[in-house]
Amino acid sequence: MNVYDRLNTSMCVPGHFAMGAALAEHHANNLKVIYGTCKAHVVKLQCTGNGKTSGFFNGFFYDDDDDNGYVLTAGHICGFNGADTYTAVFSKGTSQEATHQLGLLHVGTFVCDTTTNNTPVKVFEPDLAVFKCPFVPPHPPRPFATPVSPGDSVCVVGFRGVDEPQLSISDGIVSYSNMDTMHITAHADDAYSGSPVLSSEGYIVGMVKAGLGTSIKQVEVVPAQVIHAFLKSKGLPGLKG
Repeated sequence: MNVYDRLNTSMCVPGHFAMGAALAEHHANNLKVIYGTCKAHVVKLQCTGNGKTSGFFNGFFYDDDDDNGYVLTAGHICGFNGADTYTAVFSKGTSQEATHQLGLLHVGTFVCDTTTNNTPVKVFEPDLAVFKCPFVPPHPPRPFATPVSPGDSVCVVGFRGVDEPQLSISDGIVSYSNMDTMHITAHADDAYSGSPVLSSEGYIVGMVKAGLGTSIKQVEVVPAQVIHAFLKSKGLPGLKG
């Protein structure tokens, strides 16, 4: 009797059903742990220009020092709809619930000005920005990254709206990947720009750039290797792993 048949007999239920249920439970528990960890590190970024709200992004702490935290987000936050001030807002219900004004450290190379949905947007390559926050999370962020391939499980954690008080989490798989870009099937519309994309172990695999398509979206992601190279080129701590 092989291992599969022994499993069927000992469990008194079809082995594939029991294993599937166990795997599903394990996956769900992983997502809960990842979500709980992200509450301290994923922030809502509000943009203002001329004293008026001009946009909303997500961002996440990837490293810190003794006095400041470093927040990663999408580069096109810079100047978005005339924005010149950027503020980080933490998830409600957390011990560090607060609002902090950010200072821009670095952004990708400016490419051009464009318009998206009648909103002025600046294009940067890579689409990355690093801000300094005068606040260090109580639990240091985990700047660990891991490579992924098509078919691997991933999840996105972020705020789905400017008035949303709590984080959301969505899971999917990597549908396409090369050295410069990645596409995933997890739900993340335009509001999720700047959100971290994490592996099933909670390691950074990339950052949400934008959504592709209209009815069925695949989310475009800046891969971890591009983020790491950008950070190192600016003299900042890179991702580990």
